[in-house]
Amino acid sequence: MPKIIYMPSEAELPPGARRRFSALLFHLYRDAGRPPLRLVSDVIAKRNDLEGTASRETVRRMLHGTVPTDWRAVEAVLEAFCDLGDLDPEDVVDIGDGYGKSLRPHLRELWNQALENPGPDPTDAWIHQSVRARRAELGPPPDPFD
Repeated sequence: MPKIIYMPSEAELPPGARRRFSALLFHLYRDAGRPPLRLVSDVIAKRNDLEGTASRETVRRMLHGTVPTDWRAVEAVLEAFCDLGDLDPEDVVDIGDGYGKSLRPHLRELWNQALENPGPDPTDAWIHQSVRARRAELGPPPDPFD
């Protein structure tokens, strides 16, 4: 049974550009049904139309806040999550304040921000409030051995 991957805590991945990048990827990972990372890397390997590649370890690191320097690896992971979650990378997503942007350019913007400014960003307070509210609403994660 594959190990469940959780979004890193704020102590593990402080607020800022890297956390926003990782949070969007994690959202896509959940929408894809939390697939085993080997499956994600297999989907990428089977796609002949992708310029980039990503091993399961690369995918795991990205979900935990590591920002690869090659956009093609990020785009490959985006495509795999979209394939597995029956999503379209050109779908418009809400980026806050009633604005929308296509998923691919939004992720690329977050990737660029994470490369250029990887440190904490105090303007992320609204993200933390919504995450805390959502966690309080959901309660603790289920025990897989229950």
